[in-house]
Amino acid sequence: MNTMIHRRAHISIMVEDAFGRLFSRIARFIKQRAQRHQDMRHIRELASMGDRDLRDMGIGRGDLYWASQLPINDRPTTGLNQIARKNQRA
Repeated sequence: MNTMIHRRAHISIMVEDAFGRLFSRIARFIKQRAQRHQDMRHIRELASMGDRDLRDMGIGRGDLYWASQLPINDRPTTGLNQIARKNQRA
């Protein structure tokens, strides 16, 4: 009897852990999608600017295209910031 109660408690804990991991993954996915949506909005705003303004910031249209094609795990704005800093040092 005691073994059965212990086994049920162990299974219950395993199920709770599995659901916790699942909900964490879902939350992380939703957060990544929201960040990506915001980043793509910023890229569209940058794309509407003139080439001279983009050059002044240290990026070009090709950089915007590159950033828009990054996987969802990578932040496009982070990549553009790195390119801009590198180009401004050069």
